[in-house]
Amino acid sequence: MKRVVWVLATLVTLSLLPLGALSEDESQVIHIDAVVRSYGAQGKTRWLTYGFSPNVIEVAQGQKVTLELTSQNGTHSLAIPGLGVRLDPVRRGETARVSFVADKPGSYEMVCQAACDGDDRKMAGRFIVRE
Repeated sequence: MKRVVWVLATLVTLSLLPLGALSEDESQVIHIDAVVRSYGAQGKTRWLTYGFSPNVIEVAQGQKVTLELTSQNGTHSLAIPGLGVRLDPVRRGETARVSFVADKPGSYEMVCQAACDGDDRKMAGRFIVRE
């Protein structure tokens, strides 16, 4: 249920961004948090969920984008292999930035490629470039 609320909140926030609000020369800055959440009562089995917040990002084709990745816990990175985008790993409290032009329409997977505890492969999201 929490994931559904999280996704809906992200989509509502993104829908409030006016189309064409930035000129072609301006970069749309998107802040992304890499988060790991722990669930379970003390002394009981616990499990972790990995994710990006927001985990769905949508931009217009041709838009210059600057992604800023911050880690809330652990070491994480962000890559969008289909677009050739990669941010270097960041540790807790650090920020990495990369700028690029989203010139190829489509839906791309965002993944964490940091060699951390082995479960970062569960950390994924979507980067959508609309025509």
